[in-house]
Amino acid sequence: MNNGAIVLKAEILHKGKGCPVCGGEKTELARTCRSCSERIGHEVTAAVDEIAALTVAAAEAHKLANAGNVRREVIFGPVLAQTWMNRNAELKTPVQPAENVVKGPMGLLNSLAVGGAGKGIASYFSMPKSVSGGILNLYVFGATEADKGKEITVLVELKTKQTKSGLVHYLRAEKVDAVKSNAHLCIQRINDFTGYLGNLPCSDIRDLIAKPGQSWKHTQPRERLIECSVGFKAVQEVALPEGVTLNGEKKYKEVVTA
Repeated sequence: MNNGAIVLKAEILHKGKGCPVCGGEKTELARTCRSCSERIGHEVTAAVDEIAALTVAAAEAHKLANAGNVRREVIFGPVLAQTWMNRNAELKTPVQPAENVVKGPMGLLNSLAVGGAGKGIASYFSMPKSVSGGILNLYVFGATEADKGKEITVLVELKTKQTKSGLVHYLRAEKVDAVKSNAHLCIQRINDFTGYLGNLPCSDIRDLIAKPGQSWKHTQPRERLIECSVGFKAVQEVALPEGVTLNGEKKYKEVVTA
């Protein structure tokens, strides 16, 4: 437990084998091992069920999204991870209201895309990340204004979509309220995999996209290269000096920010 929240191991969930709480062995149909189930109780079963429900919904939403005009592909994910909600994250509300939104077993709203090209997509927060050559877009669904400036848990996917400017990568995340992860989403320089967890996916990104001319003197499209790497690092507990506390805690989480 971490401040009352259940911490699940992202690598175990990604692999699909073992107890996501302790990493030990469990029976095939059980959500966790018997020891963790007895120690934490029914809430850990409900939390794992919620992750499973959102994962299935993400796959279904991806299929439906590809019925639209914009072709999308999943590079990796979904991966359970921590990330920081930017204070200046911008709420985007599609013209058409969301349709077919799904509630998981814990009652959390799953606002995954269920249509193509803006159809049936729920409101989301846009949090562009500055990288070499431009930005990498991160879209967070299911968050609220109250989450700004805070660390949140998400199921995140690295995806691509075909645009008029070319093929571009982006990150799509769905907020999960019930749990925390032992991994943190991280964006670094291209070819820099320092500190990335080897048992979770990582990827280099090179997006060569056309950029329109900026004036009448430059009417021909120009190209720009957007580069970075995306992966996950461990969230570590760091002991504070004797007699020092942070919000009443004797430890704080050392988080690698994107």
